[in-house]
Order: sequence, then structure tokens, then C-alpha cells
Amino acid sequence: GIFRSVLREGVRSLEEIENVTERLAIETSHPQWLVDRWVGSYGYELTAEMLRENNIAPPQTVRVNTTKATVEEVLTTLEREGVKARRSDVMPECLYLLSGQAARTAAFKHGLMTIQDESSMIPATVLDPQPGMKVLDMCAAPGGKTTHLAEKMKNEGSLLATDLHPKKLDLIEENTARLGLTIVETAPVDGRKAAELLQKEGYDAILVDAPCSGLGVMRRKPDIKYTKREEDLESLQTIQLAILENAVQLLKQGGRLVYSTCTVDRRENEGTVQAFLSAHPEMEAVRLENLPTQLDAKQQDGMLQVFPQDFGSDGFFVAAFVKKGVSN
Repeated sequence: GIFRSVLREGVRSLEEIENVTERLAIETSHPQWLVDRWVGSYGYELTAEMLRENNIAPPQTVRVNTTKATVEEVLTTLEREGVKARRSDVMPECLYLLSGQAARTAAFKHGLMTIQDESSMIPATVLDPQPGMKVLDMCAAPGGKTTHLAEKMKNEGSLLATDLHPKKLDLIEENTARLGLTIVETAPVDGRKAAELLQKEGYDAILVDAPCSGLGVMRRKPDIKYTKREEDLESLQTIQLAILENAVQLLKQGGRLVYSTCTVDRRENEGTVQAFLSAHPEMEAVRLENLPTQLDAKQQDGMLQVFPQDFGSDGFFVAAFVKKGVSN
């Protein structure tokens, strides 16, 4: 019936809509409240670029398992299988697959690479855990960042991956087995209660890839546009702060904490960082290290916001902190 009406009457011109954010919302199929919120935070032009990028299919990217092979070796392996791939211009261990399906390749089955969005490779890069360290990944499933951490550690040391949902830990164990990573242990732990169960001040480095609105991954999960509500963002911040509170207790003096999300909302991301630092004077925001040049130029005050249009990856946020002393 709708199609017949369109054939009879045609489609209304967007120019008839006087409100510019309403026009942009309809043009790009995003909810009005979200467009208004982002225009208020980032301005019209950046928001418009992001909304249009959200309607473009995402690329297929993989991360090379550097404990088993070099980037060049994986490129050669894929070429032999007839799969076209190229190096990323941003993350050194990232490859873009231009043909084929990553999960069906021998390189994937033999653990030479794993499927991961390029932006999702930033947190482990920033945390930069060293071989022999004791590391904690507090919201670990399905294990993409966990295995990246283990690879950064050259599979030497101790890495505990926890998650609220026990069944999701099976995914981490499957991934670590395929990749040949033996330092990872898993445990079903609610990050909001982790300090009651794990060793206080027992970890050299901690990653909190926190539960978030997921507004940076709309290209992969377009239903987010229709299921998320504005009030959801406020309740998520409460959960994030509770997890970070426990992370502080588990982190050693001088230890490094990285907080990341796959969202692009300023109040959800920067707002959480500000609230966290206000509650924890013993934690200091620090410059993000080890970033590629393109990303290093974008960081501000120890925080990095990546937008989908920046280099065709998911929207992502990363911040880093060091535990400098005991709070009063």
C-alpha cells in the first residue's frame, strides 16, 4: 500500500522539512533525539558525516596473530588461497579483506588471524601490556581484545578474562585455543563486584571495555537506532562507574587502567571519565601511548574519540589512567 501511494503521489522533498536536524534524521534514518544530541555535542557537519557513514556497509578486517606469523606471512597465505587483502594504513597488525570470507580461510582456522574491527584494536595497543605482567580484562567476552592483549604479551605472563555471563566465556576459550594462546584464564565475575572476589592491588594493567550504548557500531547493528532510548545512556554510565570503581581497587600502585567503549556519545564517554576522576583523586589521566600517527593527532587530554568516518572503522572511545597514590 505504501509503495502504491509513492507511485501515485511521489516522494516528498526533504527540502520541505524546515527543521534542519529533523531533515537530517529523516534523510539518514536516525532517531530525532539522537541527531539533536549529537549536533549539540559535535556540530551539524560532523554529525551529518557520521550519520551518512552509518548507512555504508562496514569493511571486513582481521588482526594478525603476531605470536604465530608476521603480517607479510599472513598476506602471502591469503594470496595462496585466492583471497585479496591489503595492509591497513592505521593499525600495523590489521588487514582489510577485499574478497572471500575470513572465517573460511585456512589462515583463520590455523589461528594466524582473528576477525576484529580496526578501532577495536586500539584499547590493547594503548594498554600495552608487557610479557610477564599480571593483566585483567574485566568485560572480556567474546574475547577479541583479550586475545589481542595476550598477543601483545607474547603469550608470557598471566591474563584473567572475566565476564558477567558464564556462557560467553566459552567463546573466549574457543578463541584462545584456536590462536594458541595459553596464558588466558577465564572466570564468571560481575565487574561491579570484582573487588570482592579478586586480589586487591593484584594487577599490573587492567582493561575495562565497558558495557555501553553501542552507538559507534550502527553499521553492523542497525537495530540499535530503533531500540536504544536516551534514558538508557544514563543508566549505562552508572554501570560503567561501578566497574571502574572495582578496577581501581584491583590495580597496583603505578598500574595502568584503560577504559574503552564502542560508542560516540560525548556525555556517555567524556562524562564517565570526568565523573570517574572526580571520585578517584588517586587516578590520573595520562597521554595515550603507542598510537599510530593518524590517531595520535586526534587524542585530547588522555582521551581519543574515533568516529566511523575517520578511517572507515567503528566509532570508538579510549581513555587511559595511572594509579598514582592512595586517596584520602
